[in-house]
Amino acid sequence: MIQSELSKIFQGNRIMTAFVSSYQPNRVATLLSATTIHLGEGAISKLSEALAQLKASDGISNVLVVASKGAYRVSGAWAAIEPQLQQAGLKIAVFDGISANPTVDEIEAARALGKSVQANLILAIGGGSPIDAGKGVAALLANAEYSARELYSLKKTPKTALPIIAVCLTHGTGSEANRYSVATLPETQHKPGIGYPCLYPRFSIVDPSLMHTLSVAQTRITAVDALNHALEAATSKIANPLSIALAKEAVALIVHYLPLVLTDPQHREGRWALATAATLAGIAIDNSAVHVTHALEHPLSGLQPTLPHALGLAMLLPAVLEACYDDASDTYAMLLEPLLRQHAGDECSKRSLTALEVATRVERWLFSIGMSEKLISMGFFEEQIPHLVDLVHETPTLLPLVSLAPGKLQRSDLVAIYQRSLKPLNSLSTAV
Repeated sequence: MIQSELSKIFQGNRIMTAFVSSYQPNRVATLLSATTIHLGEGAISKLSEALAQLKASDGISNVLVVASKGAYRVSGAWAAIEPQLQQAGLKIAVFDGISANPTVDEIEAARALGKSVQANLILAIGGGSPIDAGKGVAALLANAEYSARELYSLKKTPKTALPIIAVCLTHGTGSEANRYSVATLPETQHKPGIGYPCLYPRFSIVDPSLMHTLSVAQTRITAVDALNHALEAATSKIANPLSIALAKEAVALIVHYLPLVLTDPQHREGRWALATAATLAGIAIDNSAVHVTHALEHPLSGLQPTLPHALGLAMLLPAVLEACYDDASDTYAMLLEPLLRQHAGDECSKRSLTALEVATRVERWLFSIGMSEKLISMGFFEEQIPHLVDLVHETPTLLPLVSLAPGKLQRSDLVAIYQRSLKPLNSLSTAV
């Protein structure tokens, strides 16, 4: 099956085709970057090797597990992980109070538990939220004089952190493959991101067999998160050949396989492809950066903590493309070709598309996979836009991300992107 599927999406890219076509259901690939990543079905069994290496190098003895409620057990991950921790002779403490948009208070609570049990290893299990939170906890336990608020307000810069192992349960986060961590400060509604070399997981495990319990909603949301990572990493002003190449493959995998997995959640090849895409996109942003879509989303989920991060990204993406496409049209056209081809009409296939046409087609694709929400339907209104833009300007790290977007976006451009995201683009103006 893999050979025939590949012929549809990888047109002449022999390097990636060779890599993907070597996939076997029970083959685990080890990817080496700043993090050692074990990727493939059965990768969870590699945990024991990682623990042995960390016992030898760091003398680990007590592990703090950082997770959200339920997912680490429902996925089947804990049933595979706990025996390996016990066999390694580690004392185990579990903090499972991480929410979908983690706060500095949750990170402080996890740090307190870790301190009480003298944890010297962080095992983060879940999607981006537990992994991001685990990174923060690791930094705080190694720097007792820091508070979580100081860390995420960029008032403190950690040089060290406890060793981190990340077990990824979604195909969207990318956090397992990079140094980034995001948390919300509730009192200011700021949701900044940090990124330091000490926050790289020493080992990450990406096992698609642990992702089959993702709901349809979680499946589409996490995949769209990875899609945005790829698009931004390749079009950032600091993009490079590696981030662009990884992003191109990630987008092709997501566009082709996400509809298949939404139809059949047990699609093994599809789950593996989406997990691969998310990790590639995570490495891509680690070698580049996200930009304006993420900068504009963080105030949304900072104001509404229950709003899934990737849903916010999906609502903003079409308007971001409309604003940025002309300043990076060659790269965007290359990345989005698999998606645009699905919605190509005879009239438009013979000429270059306008920014609005591209944005409308991407929005149409998002609607086709079940992500039809826009800002108004999620409780955001035009009168809130000035405050949202203020948050972009006030929150540490967000305005620098805006500056990395194609072109030169001003405050008025940010206002326009929010305004154009209130309703579907095709309800605001005519496009092919």
